[in-house]
Amino acid sequence: GKSTLLKLIAGTLLAEVDDSRGDAAPAGVFVPVHLRMLHDMSDCIFVNGTLLQNLTLGVNPEDADARCERVQSICMKLGLESDVLHYLHVSKILHWGSTFSRSQLRLLGLARSLVYNPEVLCCDRPLVALNKDACRVVLDVLREFVEKRGIDHSADTHSLRRPRTVVVADSNRTCMQYADQLISVSDTGLCQVRIHDVE
Repeated sequence: GKSTLLKLIAGTLLAEVDDSRGDAAPAGVFVPVHLRMLHDMSDCIFVNGTLLQNLTLGVNPEDADARCERVQSICMKLGLESDVLHYLHVSKILHWGSTFSRSQLRLLGLARSLVYNPEVLCCDRPLVALNKDACRVVLDVLREFVEKRGIDHSADTHSLRRPRTVVVADSNRTCMQYADQLISVSDTGLCQVRIHDVE
């Protein structure tokens, strides 16, 4: 399905083919090691740590990408409220799954993905649990991520940064309207479609 395709693209799942004996063998999927790829799942998982530590998970703490100001800016762009942003400056460790609503957790998961700053971001249903206005905000931020080759980086370094790509698995029509390309996934395979062909 769509989720499996995202995992293959992100390199978190290796493709297999049947050989002549019926045994599964690696399909030889090549994911370039110089590309940072991330599979953003619709259910955000938090580890034991502060909110800032959770949102900078996988980022070198001394890297400019891990600056609290940048993390806060990304959260604000996604529309997270000040009561959520407050926790970025709190060193207390809370049970984050019960501290925030489902929509806030979804936005925090997207924020973590954008803070990580991958070259390829594979999003599995990024708009789940969000209202229509929040959906548009998220899609605008994802578009900015692609166009500016990252979020909250100096305009002077734009040409030095690698291009960014976002692959989204979602049947939300608003999401489809933002897409540069639409690909239908079915039992028969993949095919490119136009938005007016989608019911």
